[in-house]
This record gives sequence, C-alpha cells and structure tokens, in this order.
Amino acid sequence: MRKIKTLKTKSDNSNLRILSGEDLDSLKRTIRQLVENCAYRHYEARGRQDGHALEDWLRGEAEVLQPAQAKIEESGETLTVTMEAKNLDAATLQIGIEPERAIICLGKQENSEQSFSLESVRVIDFPHRVDSAKAGVDFKRGRFSLKLPRATSAC
Repeated sequence: MRKIKTLKTKSDNSNLRILSGEDLDSLKRTIRQLVENCAYRHYEARGRQDGHALEDWLRGEAEVLQPAQAKIEESGETLTVTMEAKNLDAATLQIGIEPERAIICLGKQENSEQSFSLESVRVIDFPHRVDSAKAGVDFKRGRFSLKLPRATSAC
C-alpha cells in the first residue's frame, strides 16, 4: 500500500488527520492509482480485451470509493455531517474536505508518525458547495462531525 503524509489538526483532536493543500492532492493521486490498479485487474481478468475501459474504470471506482453512512443536516448556512466511527480512534482517520464532498480515509499508522497506510476510502457528497477552508471537525466518543459553512457565490 502507498503511504501518504498528513497534517495534524489545530483542534483538540490532536491525532485527527485533516488534509489540505499538497497532502490532499497526494491523497487524491493515491486514490486515483488505486482505481487504476483495480481497473487494470478487471482488464486483465477479461483477457486484456479492449473496448471496456470505461466499464473497468467505473468498477474500479466502485471498489475503491465507497459511499459513507453519514447523517447530513442543514441549518441556515451550515451543513453538519455526522458519521459513526465507534471502533476507530482519531489516529486511524484522515479527512479531506473539498467544496463538493468529503473524503474519509481509514487506515493505520505505520512506523513513523508521518506514515499512514490507506485501507479504505469513504466519500460523502454534499447537497451544495461548502467553504472547505472554514470547515470544522470534531471527534468524540466514536463519532465525528463536520461543520461546513455554505460557500458564498462568486456572482
């Protein structure tokens, strides 16, 4: 498995991984590589028969990018996303927040503090664009919550 670097949050959840900038880009490249590997395995399993690239890619995405079981609530200009994570601790989670979705990665810490082995990826699509730079996250008692303000329109 590929290893990705992470940042520690500035919140009380000192071990929770919030990805931004190059770390988020690195995670997305890692996920893309996992999807490519799955798609190629499907291609090989079919005897390297051409003409099914899109089908193979979509099957690979479905295997790698799993939808998350999350509760999404809107209140005014804030979106709150809550997800159960009872058997996990903050050190096993990495969260990337984009304007349209959150990427939640489950994994395990490797030997060094900067090394994380990716085990599964969950995705939460938001009902509207959010301001990812102002997102807040909390992890308590086996549950994490994201507080996401609605993005202001550029009009």
